[in-house]
Amino acid sequence: MVSYDFNSVPYHNIEFDKLTKSANYKDPDVKVTELKINTSRIEIEEENSFQLNVIVLPNEATNKEVKWTSSNNEVASVNEKGLVSGIKRGTATITAESVDGNKKIVCEVTVKQKELSNRIKLDNISKEANEFGTYNLNDISREFFDNVENPDNPNNKQKYYNINEDGSYSANELWREEYRKHEERMNQAQQKRIEIFNKLIAEKKSFILLIESKECEAREYSVLEGTEKILKQNKYSYLKISTPTLNGDQILEKSDLDTSKLGGGSVAIIKNGKIYASINPNIDSIKNDTENKNWLSKYIEIRWLKFLI
Repeated sequence: MVSYDFNSVPYHNIEFDKLTKSANYKDPDVKVTELKINTSRIEIEEENSFQLNVIVLPNEATNKEVKWTSSNNEVASVNEKGLVSGIKRGTATITAESVDGNKKIVCEVTVKQKELSNRIKLDNISKEANEFGTYNLNDISREFFDNVENPDNPNNKQKYYNINEDGSYSANELWREEYRKHEERMNQAQQKRIEIFNKLIAEKKSFILLIESKECEAREYSVLEGTEKILKQNKYSYLKISTPTLNGDQILEKSDLDTSKLGGGSVAIIKNGKIYASINPNIDSIKNDTENKNWLSKYIEIRWLKFLI
């Protein structure tokens, strides 16, 4: 048997990593073989919506575009992203079809009549809400920091601080006097907020209370921010407090509101001076503005705004 050492023959060395495709070469298309949907049957109320999602297989399919259609647009419509909207009572079939491969999958939709028995009429508390906002403790604290406490301000350094031998700064008596005034102003503002809040409770008003917390900031979707946006779009006034801070905790603790039903919620609907319903992000799985709007619309009148879809 004859053997060859190809490494010693220069014209047999082929460097494959330097080979290039022909200008006419085209990767073969990978066809869609299957569609999977997150649910095959849903029930929604009129004016509510539900997000359908489809997985296109295989993952390396060349064209993953999907077209959505409804068998009855008068009952339930669907947009290009798979968001199903309930129009009126009845049934419809939502179909997702791949543009490539002609694969289909369906979801049966039942639209129920909207339940309005839970809805309440919110009172106009715009005057109280505006007054409540003028006593914002965060704004008062920020004003004190900018005008007095911030040592980076050259005027503050000379007026409110002593320069120590080592070059550091320490607050002087004028700073302490300004801080005393600041604390007094904070306490007065807090007392005014409690008075406004208790006035609404005593008058058995129906309104929205937003409660901001550290947990709200850490979530992928902020129920509080979403609710605030929806309320503004619908021109509803509301009260907003922050916890755990002097700003929010004292208002709840010293108010006449029974907070036992709050359960750590970030949004509370007050009816006749009592908690009627609340959104607790730890329990209520609300992932976007549409789901948030659906929850709110169970209890208050919310306009269906196209840009929320």
